[in-house]
Amino acid sequence: IASVISRLWDKSSLSGLSLGLALLNAKGALDDDDKDLVGKMPYDPLRECPLTRTLITLLSTDVDTDRLMQLLTEIYTTIIVNGRVHPLIWHHALSEPLMFADKDKPAAAILAREALESGWIGLEPILLDPGEGCDPAGAVMLFQLLNKFGKHEEIKTLSNDCLRRCYHQFLKPRCDMSDWQNRVERTIISHSLSGHSPKLESWLTVSSLNQAWSDEPEGIADIGRLLAREPAYPRTTSGQNHRRPVIIINTLDSTEIEDVAYSLMLKKLESELKLRSLQMIAEDYNSVTRSRMKLIAAMRSVDDGPTFNLTQIKDAELNDAKYQSKVLLPTAIRLLKEQFCQYLFEKTTACGNRLHYCWFYGRDGNRNIGFGSHQPSSPQELLAMFTHIKNERIIHRELNHALIKEALNTSNALILDRCELTTIFDEYLTSADLDLVCNHWPM
Repeated sequence: IASVISRLWDKSSLSGLSLGLALLNAKGALDDDDKDLVGKMPYDPLRECPLTRTLITLLSTDVDTDRLMQLLTEIYTTIIVNGRVHPLIWHHALSEPLMFADKDKPAAAILAREALESGWIGLEPILLDPGEGCDPAGAVMLFQLLNKFGKHEEIKTLSNDCLRRCYHQFLKPRCDMSDWQNRVERTIISHSLSGHSPKLESWLTVSSLNQAWSDEPEGIADIGRLLAREPAYPRTTSGQNHRRPVIIINTLDSTEIEDVAYSLMLKKLESELKLRSLQMIAEDYNSVTRSRMKLIAAMRSVDDGPTFNLTQIKDAELNDAKYQSKVLLPTAIRLLKEQFCQYLFEKTTACGNRLHYCWFYGRDGNRNIGFGSHQPSSPQELLAMFTHIKNERIIHRELNHALIKEALNTSNALILDRCELTTIFDEYLTSADLDLVCNHWPM
């Protein structure tokens, strides 16, 4: 029966949809093949169900929307309600056609409105069992739909209300993220040494404005104060500076990190070589790599002992990609990121302010961790989150910063996206005292 219904629905007509529904109702108890007519889990965007294919075509035509909605309501009752199918499957079956549809087509607009009003599409269908968060693919599609139909005059109120509830739900602190402290790696240098970002420090500070009164005639006087023989001309003065809470919504990036790390690596090699004689290095042969020994040999002078010419260093061994990639350069990059996280954490949490780290459709290695937020309790924990969480770019173009602030109850927060993070990280790197960092870097 399911294969027959699938062929009927693939005709992409209301009559085919109606006849297929009649066959389902006549059958009575539904099997898995019948339920798969509207989709199955896990969701796969490359595997369209018959109902989705039908709707993609119908929404592009001048279809009888009253009849379409009647049929969809009956299909929902037959398969989802009576067949006890998870509402998330219905959410996917309707969302994909709406993503393809022209939002200004009457059929698409009516289906979107009815789906939001009835709860077919929305927050509830994509929520999984308690403690498991939401379905990531369903959440991404919902975000995209709400942003799309939020631009439609008749649907924008419904869309924006649902979007607000989504942000509040998705950015709740994730109870399963408390293990970040257990994932902190050994710190290379335990405190921040140097470097700063003028832009970050200016963005963090907000001056309050105070209202004062003066006898100097400037501006429009307050009549009541004039009659009372009080200073009547308003003046606005700067009050106390306040620190803003910070919300990080993307991963750490930099245009300078590799060049600065390379310079730091050179300094470390040079300082190491100056501290060791060739005899000491030879005695430690078993604890160093052959690449390092070749580097020392290339720098040896027959009469005068070791010389330390950086050009020779580069020519002799630092172009050895295997040595750089596996030993010093990654360590230098990690050290610089570690130093930046210590600086960023100290600046953003000063005076008891809050630092939030949010992820949207994030991945932790091969694991999809969906959406959530966490307040790192240390610079090392912040670095662990930067290191392990990768945000998919698909959703960042459509994030609503005002709703993020509202969800986290931080109306005056500073939001750091990829662009802002890159700016302040680059400023930090170019101002860092590499000699100081090098002197504290244990080998």
